[in-house]
Amino acid sequence: MLVTSGNPKSQETLIDNRASPSQIVDYHSEDFAQLIVTKNQGNPFDVCVDLVGLEPSELCAQVIRVNGRHAKVTAFETPKARSNFFDRGATVYHISNYAYSLSDHLKWYGDQLSRIAEMLENKSITNPREENTTHGKKIVMNIY
Repeated sequence: MLVTSGNPKSQETLIDNRASPSQIVDYHSEDFAQLIVTKNQGNPFDVCVDLVGLEPSELCAQVIRVNGRHAKVTAFETPKARSNFFDRGATVYHISNYAYSLSDHLKWYGDQLSRIAEMLENKSITNPREENTTHGKKIVMNIY
């Protein structure tokens, strides 16, 4: 497994949460797609999880294997990425818990929010206290 980070503070947070420095790749690196494939022993990835969308979705589409899996938590995807996922026969998973509220399944949605609140209370997930300078466009939490 590889994880990406663009700044030293985030890299420290990843290491504090048991990521090995050899698993962390700076997404500002030159030839980033080739670099992460090389770190994966020259193989495309079976799975790519995208928590950002847009350009990172294009990256996933470049490094995923034929018939690979792509999980995303945003609706942000470029036409180029969509086309590349299709060309590779990738299965794309849209993770959107709020979807249940759109069809009046509010109890399920409320139950999930209650579960998250409970996990915060018993500290099975925590905020690593990383300064969020993305103005609400970033979610960071530790999961145990």
